[in-house]
Amino acid sequence: MDDEESLQWLNIGALPRVAEFPFRVSTVGWVARAGGGYHGTHEGGLEFCLRLRSESPVAVDRFDGREWRTPYPHLVVERPGPLHEYEERELVEAFFFIYQPSMSPLLELAGVRFPEPVMPFALTSRLLRIVDFARAELFPRIAERGVADEIDALCWGLLSNLLAQRPAAEPRRAEPGGGRSPGVNAGDAVAQRLRAAEERMRLGFAEAIDFAALAREAGLSRRTFFRRWADVFRDTPQAHLREIRLLNAARGLVLDSRSVSEVAVSCGFPNPAYFSSLFRRRFGASPQRYRSQQLKTLGWRDYHGPIT
Repeated sequence: MDDEESLQWLNIGALPRVAEFPFRVSTVGWVARAGGGYHGTHEGGLEFCLRLRSESPVAVDRFDGREWRTPYPHLVVERPGPLHEYEERELVEAFFFIYQPSMSPLLELAGVRFPEPVMPFALTSRLLRIVDFARAELFPRIAERGVADEIDALCWGLLSNLLAQRPAAEPRRAEPGGGRSPGVNAGDAVAQRLRAAEERMRLGFAEAIDFAALAREAGLSRRTFFRRWADVFRDTPQAHLREIRLLNAARGLVLDSRSVSEVAVSCGFPNPAYFSSLFRRRFGASPQRYRSQQLKTLGWRDYHGPIT
């Protein structure tokens, strides 16, 4: 098939917003393409591409050499770093939106996590209405007051719908001799109790967390709590709590005009020096520099006032 392409690509990151909605889209678009492909690393931010339709039954993607063969429709999550290889032999229609790299901590804090870079999804009437409305009604009026805000909200609606379609963890498979593989059974009562305990941790992250008490509330022994936690969350309870606190602090530095030390204390870090050390290790910059960089990138410096 000869190369053919229909592309709408709108850079809206610099457009003024009416509201201070935190999840601002930097680029949004739609493409219908055939006979093309991609080979490279994505450096333009965090992209969510909904491949909606194709004349081909499956797409073949490789990320750092690992292959995914996925039926249409499906979501592709492009992050900076991995080598992505993809070839399109038939016509593909896709809707995509991109967030600046600086938005990644805020999105992660909001629960925007997909375990794999490619995920099939059900193309519901709601999803189609969102995409069609964005293309037909909003794209032509992108420069009008409030339209960029509508796109931010619609893309967030798409993400919410896709997050709800994430697959549950696969059941653990029996091994020879009656043992079990180290995976997590989504229906495992212990795993369910640990997820409930993790939710309590997220709600009370700013307070001192007593893990032994958390285990008792979950109806688990301390040993079982710590041993099974790593099966479900892939880290220790202490590391998990620290990550929750740091992500909340990163969010607070961007969205809150309080001092760095006040943000640190509100996120469970009473020692400012210790907080700064952890924060620099996690985000590659001091809290002050991170705040300054993010406010400059987002264009909110005047709105939020002091940045030190």
